[in-house]
Amino acid sequence: MFDQKEFNEFVLDNHILNFYEKPIKLKSGDISYYYFNWRKISKNVSLLEKLVDYVIEFTRDKQLEPDCFVGVPEGATKLGLFTQYKWCKGNRIENCILPMIRKEPKNHGVYEDKYFIGAPKGKTIILEDVITTGSSVLEILKRFDWHTEIEIIAIYSLTDRMNQNDRLKFIQSLNGIKYYSLSNASDLLKMAYDDSLSKNY
Repeated sequence: MFDQKEFNEFVLDNHILNFYEKPIKLKSGDISYYYFNWRKISKNVSLLEKLVDYVIEFTRDKQLEPDCFVGVPEGATKLGLFTQYKWCKGNRIENCILPMIRKEPKNHGVYEDKYFIGAPKGKTIILEDVITTGSSVLEILKRFDWHTEIEIIAIYSLTDRMNQNDRLKFIQSLNGIKYYSLSNASDLLKMAYDDSLSKNY
């Protein structure tokens, strides 16, 4: 079963959460004194495999049975590939597809090849590293509109840092697709704060 406390500790222990003295501008345009950098995990095979295990545990905890996992480029591309590989291998799925979304569409070729290096099929879960407004995920979802063989059953973020209004707008824009997050920024910030207090005593 997915252990929320253990996962949050995994995030903090691996310094995914970073603080800055001067605020930085996020991709969303927001200004922030903190930033979640999941690329640190994707650079390390053993840490990435551990993260994949958490994603699979989370999926089983939600009682979902996808045919495909695929990551939003580029932050979750490696995660999508590794999760799909381990999911197929663990469930002994034959003729398993290894899908990947292109960051930028090609200018030629059939529709599927323009947007994917191997399009997913069947029940699909889209993975994102951090969601701040949800705009990147919503943009990626447009690429799936044409494909009747794909059913998006859920969207995961490794960390949700949306404010309440953005989260509501994002969920409404999903038209019934389930949205789940493996961690929440407010919980992680509180844990980091409590940890810093305990170290100062």
